[in-house]
Amino acid sequence: MTKIRRVGTFTLGSVLVIAGILFIVRMFVPALSYEVIFGFWPCVLILLGAEILFSLFRKKEDTVFKYDFAAVLIIFMTVGFSMCMAFVDFLMAHEEFWRNI
Repeated sequence: MTKIRRVGTFTLGSVLVIAGILFIVRMFVPALSYEVIFGFWPCVLILLGAEILFSLFRKKEDTVFKYDFAAVLIIFMTVGFSMCMAFVDFLMAHEEFWRNI
């Protein structure tokens, strides 16, 4: 019986947990800027690459790997949505600047 291992699912879970923690910390520690949080975006690619390499080297004969494109798509959509929400927060925080233009 062959097992199917979905590559990308672990990365999706990790990104969601880490992003959630960082955004909650941002709520209580405003000194943690969105620029710092979004500066970690290369970590998403590193995690995904590490998961692919780990799966490749750990491959057993009865295991078939399937790339979870839905999970990867959700990762990038989540990162994009978070950046948009941070931009809206930035605009709201600097409202008086935009009114004077």
